[in-house]
Amino acid sequence: MEASFTKLWETCTWRQSYGANDLEESQLNQEYLKEGSVFVHNNDVDGKPLLIFRVKLHSKSKNLDELIRIVVYWVERTQREQHLTQLTIFFDMAGTGLATMDLDFVKRIVETFKQYYPNTLNYILVFELAWVLNAAFKVIKALLPPKAVEILKMISKKDINQYITKDNCLASWGGEDNYEFSFVPEAKKVTSKPVAANAGDDEQFDKKGPNLERESAVGSVLVTRLHPEEVGPSVA
Repeated sequence: MEASFTKLWETCTWRQSYGANDLEESQLNQEYLKEGSVFVHNNDVDGKPLLIFRVKLHSKSKNLDELIRIVVYWVERTQREQHLTQLTIFFDMAGTGLATMDLDFVKRIVETFKQYYPNTLNYILVFELAWVLNAAFKVIKALLPPKAVEILKMISKKDINQYITKDNCLASWGGEDNYEFSFVPEAKKVTSKPVAANAGDDEQFDKKGPNLERESAVGSVLVTRLHPEEVGPSVA
């Protein structure tokens, strides 16, 4: 129990310092965001959103902190928009060679999910891994905890439909979806301010609102940490 509360505290501290709850596209590297190397589109067979990494578009010269910030943005945005606690990571390795295979980036992705989103992953799908990258991927696999290895699947066009239906597969994966990535800003929710009896009460609502929202978020994290069986496999 003590370990669970320690992890909860560490996660809450990180979320506050990182600004995870309020992360917006304006705070991100626009070039990285709009090139489409990381984005969310469609769902797996269980209805979980696909967080897609098109590895061939990656460059080892990119700033890893800014890339991870984009990963966090997509996770947070997906949870806000779809009210889901899980998603599937899809590493699109088609056309990827040693020049774009960045072990440091993959390690950072693994550590981010392991530390701050331990029960978020439904599957980790690795699509069309070239044989020249097998050795590198063994290194990555060794970084994963046992429960993450269980949901790690190496797939190709022959068996991708076991995890993603044909209508949810991009054409480049052998599917029916001709989608081409184009970044669409997140729709902003318009919330009406509570009707106040006087100006003093109105000010009080303004002060209490954010606190109540943060308390709700903390409660959600607590359930995830202390009752992981309710939300699926953990990568911790």
